[in-house]
Formats: sequence, structure tokens, C-alpha cells
Amino acid sequence: MFTISDFWNILDYLGGKDVTSLDNISKVISESERGKSAQLFENTLDQVPFSTNDYNRLRNFFIDWYASHRTIISVEQHSSDVYSLPDAQITELINSFGYVFPIENLSNTTKINLFLDLVNLYKIKGTPTAIRGILGYYGLSDVDLFEYWLQKDESGNLVFRSENISDPESQDSPVDINFDDMIVIDPHWRLSRSDIEESIRNNTIALPSKSPYFGIRPVTNLTTFTILMSQFIQIMQGIYESSLITPLPRDILIGKLNIYVSILELFIACLYSINKYSNRTIGSSDSRIIYYDSTSTDTDEILTLFNSLNVRPTSRSSRDSQISYMESIFTKPYNEVFLYGVDLATMLDTLNHSFKSTIDSWFHANQGFTILSYLMSDLNTWYSTNVTTGYSLSNPILGFGSFIDLLKVIDFFKPYKARVISFEAPLIVNEPLKDSLTIEDSFSESHSQYVVDFDTANGIPCCDSTTCNQYSRLTFDCGNNYDVGASDDKDGPEIEISDSLTDILNYHTSDSTSYTFIEYTLDIGGDVDFVMSSGGFPSMDLGGILDSPHGNDIVEIYVENV
Repeated sequence: MFTISDFWNILDYLGGKDVTSLDNISKVISESERGKSAQLFENTLDQVPFSTNDYNRLRNFFIDWYASHRTIISVEQHSSDVYSLPDAQITELINSFGYVFPIENLSNTTKINLFLDLVNLYKIKGTPTAIRGILGYYGLSDVDLFEYWLQKDESGNLVFRSENISDPESQDSPVDINFDDMIVIDPHWRLSRSDIEESIRNNTIALPSKSPYFGIRPVTNLTTFTILMSQFIQIMQGIYESSLITPLPRDILIGKLNIYVSILELFIACLYSINKYSNRTIGSSDSRIIYYDSTSTDTDEILTLFNSLNVRPTSRSSRDSQISYMESIFTKPYNEVFLYGVDLATMLDTLNHSFKSTIDSWFHANQGFTILSYLMSDLNTWYSTNVTTGYSLSNPILGFGSFIDLLKVIDFFKPYKARVISFEAPLIVNEPLKDSLTIEDSFSESHSQYVVDFDTANGIPCCDSTTCNQYSRLTFDCGNNYDVGASDDKDGPEIEISDSLTDILNYHTSDSTSYTFIEYTLDIGGDVDFVMSSGGFPSMDLGGILDSPHGNDIVEIYVENV
């Protein structure tokens, strides 16, 4: 499995050269073998009379040369232990199983687990479990799969309707796809609409009928991602503070660029690339930043703590206190974090000028998203190796673009004739604490009120406005008793009227061809003023009685105190 190139890489590394293509396992083994070779010379071969400069130079060469051979032998002796193999050989092992799809962005541990699981995945190849299992190695742990069935909708139209095969009880499925919209993009579909309708009439096909199409929906929980980032920023804060005392080792290989950088440089490079790709020039205006400000280092414990606080509140006061407590743990004043007021371009240029120049060259070549994907992939690998596995930092940031390469992987494990027709990447926000409103106020009002109109109880039926009491409505309804009951002689509250009272009466006479409109205004302690006008609608109803309804009264009363 080793090649002559591997031998020269090991020999160059032992000779003091910077060999970026040599993995860490080979470096450790080669240094161990060099120590054993040096001990062999010291204990057995070295002779004091021959200890010359030429001998010592030749001695050092033989030690490195012999240790390089021993490194290859030692690795192959332990080849049954896949965890001891160099990264390149693990890749070759995976490829030897016929899996030749993108794995360069996977961490060493993930590759090993994938290799050990390949046999199991081959056994169930073509099943939903196999697809979900392989996608889990690429950071997509929560994936829904849908099968599309040809059937008629409620209006009788042919559609392809999805069914969630990951969770048969779930009613959450993508919308129907119109028959014509589906087959127009598939050159392998052979049945026309008329063919299907004819088959239905002849009972040679029954609906619903399973189609070869299926859909995939990897679900990304933004709430969980926020908590993961809060922990990650805390880790970066600690690394930054350490870098002020001791320079950080550049031990992370950016595979596509073939250069080594420190984790702080990679983190700043990702932030810089995100801003550059999205043309973002202004930082956040929030006074606080997501930041896990507590002591636990276990990601699962941190998520458990957050979920225990992220519950629907029982009252407004408890909601406010819960939010305040949560923010004290998962946020921090922005000005207390090293990212505050930092120009990322300047910081990255100071940390690693050549690294920044390389990134800029990719952007100048219109490959900004590509280099961002590479950087985020390497950052995600470091996160999976050093913090926790099972979560992806890149998917929520890169979105659908981070899944493009996975279509080849899906094609390899899907059923032979099945075809991916939909690929969704929904983002889930689940924060019942902040997204809920507690209603705890109630409003109830009861009034008991005596309404006093004009005192008409003792009025005299009369149609003569010159002799009748002007305060009596009988003056205007001529004894028709329209306002019977409007008067109340019971003891009631004293009403102080602070403004004038206006009462407008629209009164129709017994003559259907005319009407009388009367408006009067009463000022407290003053006189009553009348404004009267006459008219009718004879031309409208031709002498009928359409314009002789009962009178209507509009009263406005302004009351200051009761």
C-alpha cells in the first residue's frame, strides 16, 4: 500500500523538511522508529575510534534511512488495526471497496468509522436506512426521505404526492408535484397522461401507484446550531487568549490548498470568507454575542441545559426571568469577546499573510463559495475531532451548496431505478420560551345606568306644537307612542351634562309625498332652537308609501360625571 513517494516523504520529514503530505500517524511512527534506530547505533554499532564528522553525517543518514523503512514495516505489521493506519491508506481501503466518492473532507475518525460500516451499508444498499446511514457520515444526522406516488388530487388532476417513509405517522410532506411538471424533466418516463387514463379505465393500473421518484430533506435545527456556536466561540476565546502568550501550532492541513494553519487562523479565515462572499461590511449592532459563559465542556450537557430552559413559560414574570437567566449563560457582552471591533481582513493578514492572499486569489477567480466550502469543511473536521461528533457547523452556513457533492453518494446507495426528484434543506427554529406569549390579564366591566331622555311619561298626546309641552315627544309623534318607555322616573344617579345635547328626528307625516325634518338643540338652561325643512319623494315611489317608515332618532349625550 506504500509507494516510493511515501518512503521519500518520510525520509524528508526525518531530515527536517516540512512535508505537508505526510499524515500525523506516519510522523509519530517515523519519529519512534528513528529513536529505536539511534539506540541501535549507540548500543551496538558506534565505535569511539571511528567517531569522525564524516561518520556522524553518514550515521545520521543511515538512521533516517533505516527508520523510514521501519516506519513502513511497522505500519503494515499493524494494518489489521485500522486506527493505526495513515489517512491516505484508509482512503485507499475505502476506495478498494468500490466507494470512490468524496471523502477528502471527512475527518480521520469519520473515515475509519465509514470503512468499518461499509460492509453493513452494502448489505442494505438500496434501502432508506442505507441512504440515511451514509448521509450521517457527512454531518446530516436528521434526514427525512419521501416516496412519490402517482394519484389524483381532490380536483381529479394527476399529481405525484409524497409520503414520508422515514416517519410514516408524519403528515409533514412536500407539496404535490403536477404530473406534467414531473415528467417533462425525466426523459425515461414513458407513460403519457392519456396512456394513464386509458389504463385506469381498463383496470390495468390502480391509483395510487408508486413512482420511481423520491425526495430527500436534511433538516437543520438553527436553535441547536446557535448553542453549538456559543460553545465554539467560547473555545475560540480561550485559544485566542493562549495565543497571546504562546504562538499556536499550525497543525491543521487545508487539504485543497496543501498548507498548514492554526485553528485560530482557520476560524478567522472562515469568518473573513463568509463576510467577503456575502459582501458584508458592517458587523453586528447587538450589545451581546452568543457565547457559552459557563464551565461545562460536554456538548450534550450544554444542549441538555439549554433544552431545560427553553420551555414554554407559565407566566410573564417567569418568562422574563427565564430569558434573562438563559442569556446570562448563552450570551456575553460583545465588548468582552476578542471579535469585538476587529477588522477580520487585518487580523487574518497579521496572523498569516500568505493564507489570506491565497483566499483572496480564489475570490478573484470567482471561486469564493468553493474556497469557503473547503475552509468550512476543514473547520468542521477540527470541530468533530476536538469538540464533538454528530453535528455540522458548515451545513447551516453554506445551505444547499454544501450538499451538491452528496448527490453522487446518494445515487450510489439508492435503489437502482429510483431517481432523486426533490432535495430540500429546511431550517428549524424551536424556541418556545421566546416564541410564546403568556396571556394572564382579564378584563371585565359592568355598568348599571339610568338613561334619561325627555320626560314624556306625563306628556299629553298632541300634534299642535304651539300648545303642547315642547319637552314631550308626543309633540312630534302625535300619540303614536314611538317613545313609550323612554322615560324613567326611578331614583337614579345625578347626571351633570357638561356640553350641549343634540337630538335629530327624521319624521314622516301621514302624507306619503312629503316629510318634515326637524333638528333642535337644547342648551342647558337655554332655549330650544328648531330648524325645519319640508320635502318628499313623489317622483320616486309614484305616490306610494316607500318613504313613510317610522321615524328614527339619533341622540348624542356628553356626560362629565355620574
